[in-house]
Amino acid sequence: MWQRWMLIPSLMVLCVSIATGMGLTKYNSGDEMIIWANKMVPYSNPSESYQFFDAVPWPRECVPERMEYHSMQLGELLQGDRLVKTGFSVKFRRDQQKTKICGGVLTPEDVNAFRLAVTNNYHYDLMIDELAIELVPLGRDLVEAAPELMNQVFVYSTLHFALKYNENHVVEVDVIAEDEVEFVHGRQKEFSLSYSVTWYESDKPTEHRLNRYIERDRLKANELRTHWLSVINAAAAAVLLFMLLLSIFGRTVNRDFARYSASVDVEDLEHDELMVEEDERGWRIVKSDVFRFPQYKELFCAVVGTGAQVLVLLIVLVLLATTSNLYHTRRGSFNTALLVTFALTNLVAGYTSAKLYTQMDGRNLALNTISCLTISLGPIYGVWTVLDVIAKIYGSTMALSFWVMASVISITGLIAIPATFFGAVLGRRSGKSGFNAPIRTAKARREIPKPPVHLRWEVQMVLAGLLPFGAVLVELAYVFASVWGHKTFSLHGIGVIVIIIVLAVTELVCAVFTYYQLCAEDHEWWWNSICNGGSTG
Repeated sequence: MWQRWMLIPSLMVLCVSIATGMGLTKYNSGDEMIIWANKMVPYSNPSESYQFFDAVPWPRECVPERMEYHSMQLGELLQGDRLVKTGFSVKFRRDQQKTKICGGVLTPEDVNAFRLAVTNNYHYDLMIDELAIELVPLGRDLVEAAPELMNQVFVYSTLHFALKYNENHVVEVDVIAEDEVEFVHGRQKEFSLSYSVTWYESDKPTEHRLNRYIERDRLKANELRTHWLSVINAAAAAVLLFMLLLSIFGRTVNRDFARYSASVDVEDLEHDELMVEEDERGWRIVKSDVFRFPQYKELFCAVVGTGAQVLVLLIVLVLLATTSNLYHTRRGSFNTALLVTFALTNLVAGYTSAKLYTQMDGRNLALNTISCLTISLGPIYGVWTVLDVIAKIYGSTMALSFWVMASVISITGLIAIPATFFGAVLGRRSGKSGFNAPIRTAKARREIPKPPVHLRWEVQMVLAGLLPFGAVLVELAYVFASVWGHKTFSLHGIGVIVIIIVLAVTELVCAVFTYYQLCAEDHEWWWNSICNGGSTG
């Protein structure tokens, strides 16, 4: 059975990772090459991105009258990329001495805007022949014990491009920002932009020209050691928890199941009759209520289905990151893969939700499927709308145009909605066999006594989430640094191990808390198990 389910993420990996490579451009000596400028961001907050010519008030002569933008994929636009043509003229294998391209007089207000950008450590990206030059500094400031506006601030006025070629292909690009110009607060300043170009021959194969970026993202030995220690600690915690669970279920639950088994001999039955009053306590009292279906079945099954979707989505993305090189081979390709995979995995959500709902004798499958779609798409659309409005207010490149928004809605709508309903049809057929509970459920619902403080659902959520969260804490910090910082997550092997550990620990913790809840004669465990497992997030 599990082999069949493992085909789902494998097929999705094949569907998503299509044509991620790019053909290399072949140049002849003297051919003109375009240098593109990407967004400008403060180093401490890459999500706050602005267009290159809008981030700071460049001299009027330096700003093109008509902006020429590089053609970009959907994934690039989603991450805020806006590649615009610059005035730098570079010719293949032709060195260029220092040349002024533009200049002008900056007003005191313009100077103060430049100073503020440099103080906030603004950087920008350039691109030549699909090779990125990342984190080019706008300038630098001298940190002194004086008020912020009185610090000495310098802006780089010259860019020196160092390019390497192998035959007719560019294999490596670098840039050095130099020639500092001091910007004094509140003073007018004449400022000009210059550049120079130097070409170097290289024997690096063209197929290895992306290796530089891959090597850059690899961690140092001491950082890697920290991650492995975290994994070992998490694995040790999982083993200890498993031993605890084995102790509980091995000696207690197995004995209780043996007592109610049909294979119990006559002597055991006679012994049970003598001990019935002593043994009928704890979870044994609620055994006829433990498989009673939860309230709000439509919502419960929808939550379970969405959880299955997130799990499959995570597996597919990890497989994509491990088996391919989407992040480096094509800008924004991983974002596109994430969007398409999310839409496709709605099939899993619809199937899982509908199957469980049908097994629970649900009669309103349409409401269940709509609930599943709402839980899957609703939070994403809601958060996305709020962030997009904020980005538009601040003029950030993260704000999406109407056509980009229409593309995203079309992909998620035209793929996700039919996939969810198709999965629901398959799930309804698969769930017609019903829910086969090992014990018959009583007609009358048993009254639940007031639980002790440590078994209240709020306390359970906090306690159940601590251990799995501790297992993923170190890796989570690295993931956040990749999502909201300049790092690229490259520990895919460790990431897979951590995911397995977190899933195992979460499952064990939920089993332990469910057992103690049943021992407290509380048979309404369905929703608590959802809250306990989800509290890790």
